[in-house]
Order: sequence, then structure tokens, then C-alpha cells
Amino acid sequence: MLTFTGNVHAQHPSPLVPLLFWWNGNAIEPISGTDGNDVNLYLPDELLNVLQS
Repeated sequence: MLTFTGNVHAQHPSPLVPLLFWWNGNAIEPISGTDGNDVNLYLPDELLNVLQS
């Protein structure tokens, strides 16, 4: 999904960004990014704990 949205965003102008965000209850944090053609997911420890529980 990250790769698809990144590719579509790169090919077409859009008011949206191709990043994923996580709201931890206090702040909104980006949890994805691009490095050249690679799409990366960066999960904070707090989110990892939620996903693993």
C-alpha cells in the first residue's frame, strides 16, 4: 500500500501526501517516508507495543 500510494502521488499532482501518520493521543507522528525509490515504515516503540498486544 505504501509503495502504491507513493507511486501514484509521484505521477499525479495531489493535495494529499503519500505518508502514513499515527496519532498517539498527544501528537501526530509520521511513520513512513521515502528514500529514493524505497518506501520505509518507521514505527515508534509505543506503536509497536500497541500492535504486538
